[in-house]
Amino acid sequence: ASKPTITYTPIEGKAYVTQFMTEVSFDTLCLLVRAGWPVTKLCDLIVEKIALDPANPLRNDSGSPSFAQFTATVEMLQKAQEDGKLSVVSRNGALEILAGTELIHADAFQLRSLSDIMFVASKNTETPIEHAGRTKATKPNGAITIRTSKDMPKEAVVWVQHGGHYFSIDNTDIPSKDTLALLMQLFRIQAAPAAGTPLLSIPVR
Repeated sequence: ASKPTITYTPIEGKAYVTQFMTEVSFDTLCLLVRAGWPVTKLCDLIVEKIALDPANPLRNDSGSPSFAQFTATVEMLQKAQEDGKLSVVSRNGALEILAGTELIHADAFQLRSLSDIMFVASKNTETPIEHAGRTKATKPNGAITIRTSKDMPKEAVVWVQHGGHYFSIDNTDIPSKDTLALLMQLFRIQAAPAAGTPLLSIPVR
């Protein structure tokens, strides 16, 4: 009998780097909102700026004078989500976020790339004492806590070994596990090849 062959073309090289460094699209943000992800978690990780006033964008940076207003805007969106008043609407072919009576246009959001998102999420990584001089000091943000140990962790949902140490996420750390799940979902969306459909070849007899 003829045996069909399925050929997968993995994304690699320049195409991989380009998609890894490209900003997450607003469509993807809306998709994640529709999927039920908390707005606070999405904005903390994915959103770089919200320009309600183009001349004075609100920056997702604790050192920025506009950070308090950025946080207030995110809290407003989160409250609308909790009250069932947050929705994604399409007007003139463009997606927008409607929070109660507040409408925020797509072009108000500047989003991060997957590379930037992973950098932000990594700020809570513990550094082994003997490696303290190898890293830069960063402000922790609570997005995900990655612990380090000399011995293999017993209660880890995931771990990797590097430089003689284990880096892991504790299985009881629900917020970190949620962030990991979001990162994995973003990676699947963002790093997938644009034409990722496998090629099916059927021999002709």
